[in-house]
Amino acid sequence: QEVIDSSSSIDEDNQIMALSGTAASEVLPSSVDNSLLNAFPSIKYQGKQGSCVAFSTTYYQMTHMTALMKGWNTKNDGFTDKFSPKWTYNLTKYAGSGAATTFPAAFELLKNSGCVFWSDLPYNGNDETDYKSWPTDRNLWEKALNYKIDKMGYIDFSDGTETPIENEHDESLNTIKKMLANGYVLTFGTHVESWTYCLAGDERVCYMLSGSEGPHAMTIVGYSDDLTFDANLNGTIDPGEKGAFKIANSYEDEWISGGYVWLAYDALNKVPKIPSNPNIYRGIIT
Repeated sequence: QEVIDSSSSIDEDNQIMALSGTAASEVLPSSVDNSLLNAFPSIKYQGKQGSCVAFSTTYYQMTHMTALMKGWNTKNDGFTDKFSPKWTYNLTKYAGSGAATTFPAAFELLKNSGCVFWSDLPYNGNDETDYKSWPTDRNLWEKALNYKIDKMGYIDFSDGTETPIENEHDESLNTIKKMLANGYVLTFGTHVESWTYCLAGDERVCYMLSGSEGPHAMTIVGYSDDLTFDANLNGTIDPGEKGAFKIANSYEDEWISGGYVWLAYDALNKVPKIPSNPNIYRGIIT
């Protein structure tokens, strides 16, 4: 039960600020949406390659965090200010195959060797064998050293129980919310093909995990304590049916709602708080 944060050219003071968040006497905002910030790039499609970790850590997270610190506006169609998922995927995937890479491998690369922009090393999701192409230009490796993350870490929201999240204001969510409220975006792993959805008005919300199909990495860009949904269809907003994270995916902007979807706080529990829910599951995040 962990989500992952990284810092792109973030100094020690900023990291401490983000982890400690607002003062105890302050109240967190009821909603945050960092995808609306100029620093967050547009939704892109990973295509035929298993490069979801590279998209989440490099294209979305590293682009956003670097742009946030440097004041860049990445809301454009160009690729000169967005980091290349090809760099991370091709250099960290399992040797000899097109299989997916891992978060530790991706972050170690970004910390030790840095990264180059998409325009320096274009990503081609239509070619499922493109992972065999490695950057051999020395100038690229030298350029990458200008953009390295300072540190990374995990946020553990579990408390040793099967239901650490009691409601939308549960303190176990505060560290994640504080990071988001400070402008950060976070990455996590799940099994997206096993997500079960309900509706919150016109929005789709994943409220539970029904299996272990479709290992996938995605990006948390915001949250809303006010979002409500009736997952058990009893006409009442019950415990567990309020509050969700906003998630960015790498499945094109035609997926769900412009490439985004909501993930219920209750979906992070190993056992749901939603009453009359017959499904017992192991938690949405791996």
